[in-house]
Amino acid sequence: MNIEQLKDFALETSSIARRIYGIKLRLLNGQSDAARWFLFNREKLKYEMNFKSDGLILDIGSYLGEYTKKLLDKNPEMTFWLYEPIPEHYRACLIRFKDSENVSVYQKAVTADGRNIQMQIDGLRSRQEMNTKDGVLTYTSISIQEIFDSVSEIELLKLNIEGMEYECLNQLILSNSLKKVSYLLIQFHNFDREAEKKRNLVIKAIEKDFSNVFTFEWVWELWIRKGK
Repeated sequence: MNIEQLKDFALETSSIARRIYGIKLRLLNGQSDAARWFLFNREKLKYEMNFKSDGLILDIGSYLGEYTKKLLDKNPEMTFWLYEPIPEHYRACLIRFKDSENVSVYQKAVTADGRNIQMQIDGLRSRQEMNTKDGVLTYTSISIQEIFDSVSEIELLKLNIEGMEYECLNQLILSNSLKKVSYLLIQFHNFDREAEKKRNLVIKAIEKDFSNVFTFEWVWELWIRKGK
């Protein structure tokens, strides 16, 4: 791992590192949702769900697989599909789950239409179609609809896909495919001026069938299907 990856891995795995980072954010930006998330170690909220023991989890934007690893330890009989386009991160997931028959790892980005995308990578973070061409690479993707059309039930849809969450969720809303999902764990990104407007429109649609469990704006939010 390079220095940025080590830093990002520490934030995913160490409560001490998260709290230190939270203090830094608090000093820089005041009492933001991001500062509260890290300072009070709210990371654990991402794992407090009641799943069917044999259900399916879609980890889209799996990075190094830390999230799936923790859920797998708690739910060893569940099935996990991981989608990660960046080669070194994909290989890390392959190695990490090489002995787990119920974990499948795909070297694909996920979009609304399955197009090729250009992304600029910086450690844990990546952005789609940056203005600069420095360090920009092209990745293949699979449409989220193709994934959903292949299954009947999904316990958890986790999305951390650097701005493409809007198009993917809109596609699933349009096709009424979110009815297959019990939980939505989403990281919305504010990379452009329209991000807040796009997020509000998606949330308005989601609220018809899902209840909010928690929201830390631009960090993570969890939604549960009504009646579950």
